[in-house]
Amino acid sequence: MDVVEQPLVSVVIPCVNGLPVVAECVECLLKVEGGVPVEVLVADRTGEATRSVLRERFPQVEVIAAEGSTSIPALRAAALERVQGQMVAILEDHCLVQPGWLKAVVRAYQAGHQVVSGPVENGCLQRAVDWAAFFCEYTRFMGPVPDGIVTEVAGNNSAYDRRLFEQLRPELEAEAWESAWHVRLRELGVTLYSDPEMVVLHKKSFGYGYFASQRYHYSRSFAGMRLRAAPVWKRGLYALATSLLPGVLLCRIVSAVLRKGRHGREFLRSLPVLATFLVVWAVGEAVGALLGPGDSLQRVE
Repeated sequence: MDVVEQPLVSVVIPCVNGLPVVAECVECLLKVEGGVPVEVLVADRTGEATRSVLRERFPQVEVIAAEGSTSIPALRAAALERVQGQMVAILEDHCLVQPGWLKAVVRAYQAGHQVVSGPVENGCLQRAVDWAAFFCEYTRFMGPVPDGIVTEVAGNNSAYDRRLFEQLRPELEAEAWESAWHVRLRELGVTLYSDPEMVVLHKKSFGYGYFASQRYHYSRSFAGMRLRAAPVWKRGLYALATSLLPGVLLCRIVSAVLRKGRHGREFLRSLPVLATFLVVWAVGEAVGALLGPGDSLQRVE
């Protein structure tokens, strides 16, 4: 993979899990085939030890230092201020790009697509809790995915025309999650495109309590930020409505598993754990609606 001063593609990786996770992500990215100009930017909040190793092992990568309390959206925003590429891809530090990933980004750019995404597959296959975490977050994005225009894209496997970020500046300054980016882009008339060959593996193994806490903090931060300016009555109604959320989410997940025709056995095996994660999801949104995001945004990993 060629790394040059004026790249075609920039890749932004917020680092919250440290080593060896982020090193595996970067190494996999740098080995992917493509032969196109690319730059890699890692915005790290885990400490100088991580940053020193990254700079030594990957001198072609730009490593950006951040405070330990910096949120993932803020890490992304810091890196986005420095990108040079015409297309800017967003990854998570525990995601591993697969062969064909970079070519898919370039292909989308050459076809005139301003936003492109692809499948997210599970990279931790042994434990029920890891399958439950995957189904909780990524069922709708696991393959097969459409080849064409879609209504939503995966926030941890997406690429954008760099010029769009100027229009997303309010969302970036507010440290909004990527779902808010996509709402804003659709309002601006930007179409979201899906390429089945733009695949990443979501490789992160969770303990039960750890994922439950992460699901809670993400949900609380999401609802709290979404309803930041809402009147009290609207917050209350939203909180009441979250009692329906576990059932609604489970129906969507079941529908996606059936539609895609994959991982049915893994879904059934992980269902008891998954059900509790969906309840935690609802609780997080209810608390966020009533009490705001608190410090949850900074605690998401």
